[in-house]
Amino acid sequence: MEVEKLLFSYKPILSNFRSFRRGNRDTRKGDFIGSLFKAFVGLDLKGFWRTDIYRSMLSNVHYQHMLDRMLHFHAISPGFIALMKPLLGLIHAEKGKLLLSKGQKPTRVWYILEGFVKETSYDWGIGRTSWFWVEGDFVYAYPGFFSQGTAINDIEVIDDAVLIEISYEKFMELRNGFEEVPLLVEKIRDHYDGQRLEHASDVLVLKAADRFKKFILENKKLFGVAKRRDIASFLGIKDDSLRRFG
Repeated sequence: MEVEKLLFSYKPILSNFRSFRRGNRDTRKGDFIGSLFKAFVGLDLKGFWRTDIYRSMLSNVHYQHMLDRMLHFHAISPGFIALMKPLLGLIHAEKGKLLLSKGQKPTRVWYILEGFVKETSYDWGIGRTSWFWVEGDFVYAYPGFFSQGTAINDIEVIDDAVLIEISYEKFMELRNGFEEVPLLVEKIRDHYDGQRLEHASDVLVLKAADRFKKFILENKKLFGVAKRRDIASFLGIKDDSLRRFG
């Protein structure tokens, strides 16, 4: 009887260990460690282990991924490249994690290595999906980060993501220390401002079916991840109308 009871207590440990070995990151790590505590100590850690986000070392491969994207906008000096890496952090964020909430002071900028992120704006108190970011995008409060004003939108991870982040203070160290940074930042901001203006024009000019076709053509991977109602909200189309298009 005691042997059966002991074997029963090991079952969740083995199950969670297999999941952890498959690489499901922090959630599985929390389950695995929680199972150990419950079996051997009698303490249930469910809800205690923070599983929505965790940090790890920034590899050279990840760093190069972001540098290549930066070089697409503007040249950067060897000194900038050498100094920036120690100022960065690597985070793993789970689906549903709010990176920033309306009313908070924006303190970070992110770069997406893997995953997808959305922005929710509030018009007269009603939330609508106003933007999506994908792999290779820089994510920041719009407006808010550069002026250090209060965020007026939410920024949320919509699929498990790997992100590089930098704080506002460390960002300002780079901005003040290297002459190429202000122009680099302006070019990145112009890029996203241009995309937002194009989208606003599409909503006004294009028919709903054409907006949907363009979205699918440019965002095939995102279409399989984002919720249908979020896509409809972003395109300015009623959810039931979107179903007719695909």
